[in-house]
Amino acid sequence: MGGRAQRDNGLKVGSRRTCAAALVGFLAMSVLTPARPTSAATAAIVVTTTADVVSRGDGVLSLREAIDLANANRGDDVIVLARAATYRLTRCDTNPNNANSNRDGDLDHRDRTGGLTLRGRGATIVGGTRCPTRILHHLGTGLLELRAVTIRGGRLDNYEQRGSLSGAAVLGEGDVTATKVTLTDNVAFRFNDGNGPWVEGGALSSSGAVNLISSEIGRNEGGEGGGVYGRSVTLSDTWVHDNLGGYAGGVGARDAITVENGSVVEGNQSGGASCFGWGGGGLKADDVTVTGGSVISDNYAQRGSGGGISATTVHLSDVIVRGNRADPNTCGVAGGGGAGIEGETITVVRSTIADNVLNPWSYPPGSSSRAYGAAILGRDVTLVDSTVSGNQALDAGEVAGIRSETSLQVTNSTITGNLVDAGEGAGVSSLGTTTLRHATITDNQGPSAANLHAAGPVEIEHSVIGQGVGGSACAVAGSVVSLGYNVAQEDGTACGVGPGPGDEVGLPDLGLATLTDNGGPTLTQRPSNDWLSIIPIDKCSTATDQRGEPRPQGDHCEAGAVEIP
Repeated sequence: MGGRAQRDNGLKVGSRRTCAAALVGFLAMSVLTPARPTSAATAAIVVTTTADVVSRGDGVLSLREAIDLANANRGDDVIVLARAATYRLTRCDTNPNNANSNRDGDLDHRDRTGGLTLRGRGATIVGGTRCPTRILHHLGTGLLELRAVTIRGGRLDNYEQRGSLSGAAVLGEGDVTATKVTLTDNVAFRFNDGNGPWVEGGALSSSGAVNLISSEIGRNEGGEGGGVYGRSVTLSDTWVHDNLGGYAGGVGARDAITVENGSVVEGNQSGGASCFGWGGGGLKADDVTVTGGSVISDNYAQRGSGGGISATTVHLSDVIVRGNRADPNTCGVAGGGGAGIEGETITVVRSTIADNVLNPWSYPPGSSSRAYGAAILGRDVTLVDSTVSGNQALDAGEVAGIRSETSLQVTNSTITGNLVDAGEGAGVSSLGTTTLRHATITDNQGPSAANLHAAGPVEIEHSVIGQGVGGSACAVAGSVVSLGYNVAQEDGTACGVGPGPGDEVGLPDLGLATLTDNGGPTLTQRPSNDWLSIIPIDKCSTATDQRGEPRPQGDHCEAGAVEIP
C-alpha cells in the first residue's frame, strides 16, 4: 500500500507515502451463531475459514456466510477476517434469479440502512478467475468502512454481465471510508464510448462520498474514473497510480475531489482506443482542491484536456503538478489544452507547475484552431508564490506556460523556461485583464511574444520581464498601466514597462541566476547582483517574497519574485 520514496521534484513536500503496516486488530468477544437478535449494536462476526462455502453445521464461518449474518441483522455490523489470510470467490453467479442475493458471485450486503465495517487485518480478497465478478456490493445507504484489506481481481468487462458494470472491486450506494486499503488490478467495463453501458469507477464506485486514507489504488480500469468514482472523493496520504479510464483516468467525482496530506496521483490515463475520452488524465470533477505536499505527475489525457487535472474550479496550495501530458485533438476535434491543469477558475499558491507537455498533433485539415496552455488553461487564473517552468507546447500547440481567457493575476511568482514551437506567449498569454506584481517572467522561448502576450489591459508593478528566446519578447495590445519600479531587458513599451516611476528598460542583463533551490517551497531565480534593487522601502508593496522571506532585507526592495540582502 504505497510506501514509496518520493522523487526530488523541486518542491519540499516531505515523504511521498507513510509506509504503514496493514494491521488493524479486533478480537471477538464471543462466537456467534446464525441466529442473532436484531440490534443496532452487535458483537463482531469473526470469519473462521477462507473457503467460499455456504454450509450450515460445518462448524466454520465463511466470509459469504458472515455477510449473510450481517444481512439478517437490521443494524450496523462488523466482520473480522483472519490476519493476513487470502479469500477467493469461487461460487459462480449463473442463476439470474440470484442477483444481489449473496448466494454466489459477488458478496452482497443487502441491509438497506445498516452500515458495514470490514476489518481485514492485512487479509486479501481475490475475485474468481473461473467466473469473473465484482467482489463486494454494498446495497444500503449506511456507511461502508474498509480497514487494512487488499481487494483485487474483480472483473466486470463483459456486456453480458448483469447489473451495473461500475466498481469491479467495490460498489457502494452510500458513503465509503477506506483506511490502509489496497485496490489493485480490477477491471470494470473499460470505456464509456457511447455504445455501451455507462461505467463509473474501475475499482471503487459509490453514489455517496468516498474517503481514502493511507491507501493504494492502482492498475485498475474503468469508464469515468479508472480508479475511483464517487459523489465526492477525498484522498489523504493515498497513492493513485497507473489506472486507465475512458475519462478521469485516476479519480472522477460528480461534485468535488480533495487531495491532501502528501497524496500522489501519478501515471494514470484517460482515453485510449475510444474517441469518447473527455480528459482529466489524473483527476476530473466540478471542483478539485489539492493541498499539503501532494503530487500530480505523469498523467496523460490522450483524447481530451487536463492531463493532470480537469475541473471547473481548481485550488492548489503547496503541491507539484509535473510531467503530465494532453493530446486534445487526437480524434480530429480542435481546441482544449491544459496539459497540467484545465479549468475555469484556477488558483495556484506556493506550488510548482513544471515539465507538462501539450501535443495536439492531429488537427482537422485546414483548421486554424489550436490547443493552449501546456501548464495551465483557464478562464480566471491566479498565481501566488509559485513557479511555472519547463512546460512545452509542441506541434502547433500554443502557450507553454499560462493561458487565461478573462483575467490573470500573478504575484510573487516565477514563469521561466517554457517552450512553444508555434504561436504566441510561451510564458504567458492573457486575453483579458492582466495584473503582474513582483512577477519574474524570463527565459521563455517561442517565435513571437516569448515572455508575454496580452490582448487586454495590463497593470504591472515591481516586476521583471526579459531574456526571451526566439522572436519578440512581448506583445501587449491593450492599455498599459505601470505602477512603477519594473525592469525589462527589452524595449519597455513592448512589455508594458514604462513610463512608470522608477521603471528600468533596456538592461543588457537582468542579473538573475538559473532556476534553483533558494529556500522556500519552490525553485526560484535569485538576483546575482543589485541591479533589481530599485524599489524604495516606502514603495515596497508586499511583506514577503515568493519564498516567504521578508521584504525588505536591505535599504531597497527587489523587483521580481525574490528578495536579497
